[in-house]
Amino acid sequence: MNTTQYAEEIKNAGYDVDTVGLKLNNRIDSLQSKGNPSVTISVPSKNGFELSIDLKGEDVVQLQFNKEMELTSCVYYKDGNYLYNEEIEEKLRNKYTKIGIDAVKSVLKDIYSQMS
Repeated sequence: MNTTQYAEEIKNAGYDVDTVGLKLNNRIDSLQSKGNPSVTISVPSKNGFELSIDLKGEDVVQLQFNKEMELTSCVYYKDGNYLYNEEIEEKLRNKYTKIGIDAVKSVLKDIYSQMS
C-alpha cells in the first residue's frame, strides 16, 4: 500500500516519518506512539500487523494481530529471556494488548484530526 500521500499529514500530527523507507518502499514502514510506554506500529500487511512495546530497561513485548485485530502471537523479552504466548500470564497478555490497541487508536485519532 502506497502511503506516501499521507506523510505530510503524519508529520504535521507530530510523528516522525522515515524518509528512507518512504522513498525505497513507497510507504511508511512504522510509526512510534507518543505515549509511555512507547509503541511501534508496523505497516499492516494482508495478514495483519505487529506492535512492539518498549518497557523499562531492555524489556520488550511484541504482539501480532490478524486483520480482525485479534491477538495471534505474543513474545515478551524480559531480563534476557524470551517468553512465548501461553508462557505469558493471560492477565499480562491482555494488559499489553490493551496498551497496544490504545496506542494505535491514539495515533490514528491524531492523524485523522490533522487531515480534517
